[in-house]
Amino acid sequence: MEKKVDPVPCPRCIEEKAEKIRLVALRGLCKMHYQRAMRANEIPRVYAQRGTQTTCAAEECERDVVSRGLCSSHYSRILKGSDPLAPLRERYSPNCEIDGCGLPSHARGMCDRHYKQWQDGRPFSPQPEWKQYLDLEQCRLDDCDRDAAHFGLCNTHYFRQREGGPDWDSPIRDKAPAGTGWITEQGYRMVRDGGRSRPEHRVVAERELGRALWPDEQVHHVNGDRSDNRVDGPFRMDERGRLRSGNLEIWSSAQPKGQEIGPKLEWAADILASYGDIDLNCLRRVLAVHGTNEERRRYGRHLKSVS
Repeated sequence: MEKKVDPVPCPRCIEEKAEKIRLVALRGLCKMHYQRAMRANEIPRVYAQRGTQTTCAAEECERDVVSRGLCSSHYSRILKGSDPLAPLRERYSPNCEIDGCGLPSHARGMCDRHYKQWQDGRPFSPQPEWKQYLDLEQCRLDDCDRDAAHFGLCNTHYFRQREGGPDWDSPIRDKAPAGTGWITEQGYRMVRDGGRSRPEHRVVAERELGRALWPDEQVHHVNGDRSDNRVDGPFRMDERGRLRSGNLEIWSSAQPKGQEIGPKLEWAADILASYGDIDLNCLRRVLAVHGTNEERRRYGRHLKSVS
């Protein structure tokens, strides 16, 4: 708030010993003596004729003329009775001039926070660390090229930081193309199949087998990469008895019930019937390499019984 100036009596009214001493209004004179001085050309005009001047007549002022050859600031001084040609006060910086701040200026070259502290007579405090990131357009983390949304962070890293996770600043995994599914926290790729979400490795295995997987069958990844579901055709059994196609391998947890010979033979017959489309010569090779003499004789007898 500007300080009030005490009224000053007009010097010419005092000099002429006028009955009524008027107060100074313009150019150090009261209105009456100012008008007389202007008519007598005792006060030089500071403005040019209309239309002959485009910039302010005051020294070192390059603003556009508003009235009487002066800019708006210098012209307002005439109305206030002060010297219209005095230099204007230097403008404050557009940013806060307090060291280490740099936020947009609010008043007197200070941001709203420091200006309030100056009004209250308190010492200036440094700005919080996050305020230096307000003008960033890109996420302030080195491995992220997303747009900044909150305090210099993208949306994903900002909400990670709020949750307080230890690896909130880790790189963001690339989003899979549309229609290729998504990867779970365990590393499995999920896809839409039949209107519901299913693991892609099971969908691929069922497509190659031409049937649905049984409850006792599991699909494993050969190289350990749970998102690598490549296949190279139908499932085939190798010399070690592994049912594979590409990076997928089918395991079975089926076991015979009981210890009697009869139920075990029934279970063996069910297993052979279930995988009847598998090359039996493969099984013969497996037994030849890894089986005992008794297992090979039993398998030979089984082939004769089913042939």
